[in-house]
Amino acid sequence: MSSNVHGVKKVKTNEELAQARKQKEAVKIKEYNDLVSRCKEEVEAKHFEFSTLRLTSDILQLNPDYYTIWNYRREILLQGIFPTMDEEAKQQVLQQELEFFMQLIRINPKSYSMWNHRRWCLSVMSKPDWQQEFKLVGKMLDLDARNFHGWSYRRNVVANIREQQLDTKEIDTKEFEYTSTKIKQSFSNYSAWHYRSKVLPSILKDMTDEERTAVGKKELDLIKNALYTEPDDQSAWLYYWWLVGRVPSHVQIVGAYSVSKTQFLFVVFDDEVQLAGDIAVQDEQNNKVNGSCYFQPPTMPSPLHSWMMKHWQFSFSNWIQVA
Repeated sequence: MSSNVHGVKKVKTNEELAQARKQKEAVKIKEYNDLVSRCKEEVEAKHFEFSTLRLTSDILQLNPDYYTIWNYRREILLQGIFPTMDEEAKQQVLQQELEFFMQLIRINPKSYSMWNHRRWCLSVMSKPDWQQEFKLVGKMLDLDARNFHGWSYRRNVVANIREQQLDTKEIDTKEFEYTSTKIKQSFSNYSAWHYRSKVLPSILKDMTDEERTAVGKKELDLIKNALYTEPDDQSAWLYYWWLVGRVPSHVQIVGAYSVSKTQFLFVVFDDEVQLAGDIAVQDEQNNKVNGSCYFQPPTMPSPLHSWMMKHWQFSFSNWIQVA
């Protein structure tokens, strides 16, 4: 505290200011710890009442990431408050929970505990407004387009909207276009690339091979543009490595070889392949030889891909190798 002695104003030293700050912090810490202790005592005593709920509110306003207190809050609602209410009153309380979230999210928009609580509220609501949630998460991502929790929440909201619609093609297309917008705003937005990888399979699902290939080429063009613009960022690279397994390519058989006395058949492909079903094998009379295919890892580094088929109609060897 400054004073004026003989016309000279006394100014606190840095040490005095630091000491004053420590004293204020100590008071706040004690008040916070007292709140937590009282809350735990009430929960352990199973006093699941509005007064205990208010205690959790006081704590979460000071520390919104306190996961245990969020668990207490849900326990209080489920075991003490909801059982005394009709459905309309329960809906009102849950709506207040969503509003409480909006107060706290300004403190830490990337809090897992808070986003998890909002998901829970909507899961127990009888009539959740998913369209309103969709608008909300859109605004959140406009403020912070890299918020991973926001993207994860958007995926959850869209999944619930899809369950209410017979034709989901339109929403899948719009979500795909949304990722395009966010990626073009910032090629280093990993969350947008990741979300795109979740949407793309739905876009490709009903397409022909030609249409899928066309989409794949456009994706590669987008990736090339991203890598040219921000070559040191890993986001587009990670999406690329995911994508290469999704883009159709023409795999050719380089050759087929048999080894005498062993009944081993070797078929060589020019690229990595995954089999949608068993390879069709016929004998000299064009009769189908039944069997199953198994992946055979290479014994040395090779661009070729190996498979093994087990055929039951051979009398002196049950195994055929496919390479």
